[in-house]
Parts: sequence; C-alpha cells; structure tokens
Amino acid sequence: MPRINSILIRKYFDLNKILNDPAMILQKISEKKEYKDGKYTDKVVGYKYDCVETMNFDHLSVYVEGDIPLMTNERLQELRLRGEKVWVEFEQPLIMAYYNGQTDSIVDTIKAKGIHLVETDDV
Repeated sequence: MPRINSILIRKYFDLNKILNDPAMILQKISEKKEYKDGKYTDKVVGYKYDCVETMNFDHLSVYVEGDIPLMTNERLQELRLRGEKVWVEFEQPLIMAYYNGQTDSIVDTIKAKGIHLVETDDV
C-alpha cells in the first residue's frame, strides 16, 4: 500500500463549495443494498444517483439514504429517451476522498440528505 499523507483523506466537505452550479443532470438511479457481515443483503438502504455536473461534465454518483427514490430508473430512462434532461439538486451534499486498496487509487464518495427536481427552461 502506498503511503498516503493528507489531512483531506476521510474528511467530508460541502460539495456545493466545490461545484460551480449545484444543479446536475440525472442519468441513472440504482438501489443501494445493505452491506452486512462482508456481503450484501436484499435490504435496500438508499439509492445511488448517477449525475453529470455542468462545469467540467464530470460524472458523480451521490448516495441518498431512504426507502423511496426520486422516481424509478425506468421512468427516468423514458424521459431521457424522449430527449428530456432531468435536473436535480442535492440537499447537504458531502464529498469525501478515501484510499481504495483494490484499485490502488484515491476515490471520492458522495452522500446527501436528500434530492430534489429542479425546474428549468432547458429542453
């Protein structure tokens, strides 16, 4: 394992202070299962929202705890197939960097308290 010497590792920061615009384009919604005793269970503990931010067009995955998604992924994909962009903002999004030993890299994890649709004139 490489030596990682940074006070930023494993500390949460406000994602909105990093991004130019908190609104993002939603691309996919997937269930996040509970991880217990070294394996995933069938219990859904939240949802992962795959998005694109609009400054550098980076892809971000944001985890929101809870048992009700913003919408189903099937509905989201129907809207996308019709050419609609689904804009969202996250409530209290926090980002943290950590070392992933499996990939031998520093990666981000993002969590938020909630997610909301954003009304736009963009088509």
